[in-house]
This record gives sequence, structure tokens and C-alpha cells, in this order.
Amino acid sequence: MADPLSFEDWLETAALAPVLDRRPIKRSVTIAGHATSISLEPMFWQGLQALAQEQGRSLASLVAAIDRIRGDNGLPSAIRQVLYARASERSEKRFSALSPIEPGSPPDH
Repeated sequence: MADPLSFEDWLETAALAPVLDRRPIKRSVTIAGHATSISLEPMFWQGLQALAQEQGRSLASLVAAIDRIRGDNGLPSAIRQVLYARASERSEKRFSALSPIEPGSPPDH
């Protein structure tokens, strides 16, 4: 089991306080011809803008794509989940690229 103090230590040294202390920013995005107000924390706006640039899309078209698949979930929550899933996928790919295990090999235990 991990040392419970290690997480608190990490929180103190990760310099997250200035980032976590920022309030959500409300912006208007036009989706299907209708202005939609979205409130997101600055880090999520930055992530969304980076993803739009990476995909060669406008912010509005990226938000519209997320809006189409979100189901009953709120749009800001769906955006956060997409960004988290994307970051997790990238992290997993980076980790597996560093792993010496060949595809199809049994993992070490």
C-alpha cells in the first residue's frame, strides 16, 4: 500500500495551488447555429484549444463533435472527460513505448 503522506507531499510540491485556485471561465461557443455558454477551468480551456489545434479543427467544431456524443451528460463534464481520456491514452502510449516488453509477451509478476 502506498504511503498516505506521499500524496499530500506530492500535492505540496507539485505547485498545483495556483492552478487549482482559478475559477471557471464562461465562454460562448456556437454549436449548430446556437450560442451555447460553457464554463470550464482555464486548464481545460487550454487543453481543449490544444486538442483543436492538434486536430486542425476550430474550437467550435471540436465542441460540436463532443456535444454529438455526450448523451445525457452535461457538455462541460463531457469535455473534461474527453480531455482526461485523451491525456490518459497519451500517457499510456508513452509508458508502453518505454516498456521493454514485446507485444504478446507475458507480463512479469
